[in-house]
Amino acid sequence: MTSSPLSPSPHLNPPLTQHRLAPSTLLALSQFLEEQDQQTARFESLRRAASDAHASRSFSMADFSEDWQQSQFWYSSTTSATLAAALLHGLAENAVVALVSAPSVYVTIREWRRVGDARVPKGLKLRLLEFDKRFDVFADEFVLYDFKQPVGGGGVGELKGAVDAVLVDPPFLSPECQTKTALTVRYLLKPDAANTRVMVCTGERMLELILKLYRANNVAETTLEVEHTKGLSNEFRCYANFESAAWRLLEGER
Repeated sequence: MTSSPLSPSPHLNPPLTQHRLAPSTLLALSQFLEEQDQQTARFESLRRAASDAHASRSFSMADFSEDWQQSQFWYSSTTSATLAAALLHGLAENAVVALVSAPSVYVTIREWRRVGDARVPKGLKLRLLEFDKRFDVFADEFVLYDFKQPVGGGGVGELKGAVDAVLVDPPFLSPECQTKTALTVRYLLKPDAANTRVMVCTGERMLELILKLYRANNVAETTLEVEHTKGLSNEFRCYANFESAAWRLLEGER
């Protein structure tokens, strides 16, 4: 049998009564949705609890093994403390500090803050920009970062023009990596360059490129030698735009 255009087949346009759910089905659906809401609320509660636990838990770089494929080489505890103290010294309350590809220094500062160390300014806003997702255990302070996408997007975009002090350790000794990381630093820093603090830890052979990339920030080589827990064949240096008790600047001495 065929249906005329004026009399559509009941199979193509079934009565509404055929779509009504049985009371028992509606009850089951309602219970399912209620359970889903409760589960969502429980997960949110667990996430907040985990964040609180991380805030009070002590972490060290021993919790994170180095991944050489990602060019990960952790600083020695002495170097981490020296860099952290220099970066924080004299910062105002509520300062914003970014550690770019420098988890060793982030963990040091975080631990100082956890125990109430006076070297940490009150209200410090701390952010770790890092490619390794293991560090997302630090919740809101972790910002996923890939130097190949140096500006904008996600948490990096939220920090545009907001950072008072930055320490960066580009993961690779290549012009591309160094240049793109420098773009990130410019993107993060507050517009008033005279009052922003910049530290760059990288290979000594990057000297000329670093001085060129950070000329606007008045960065110079320092006398500080950066040491790593397992040692490196490449000699590392710290470059900065401010004096510190831990070093002197080598402006014009080379």
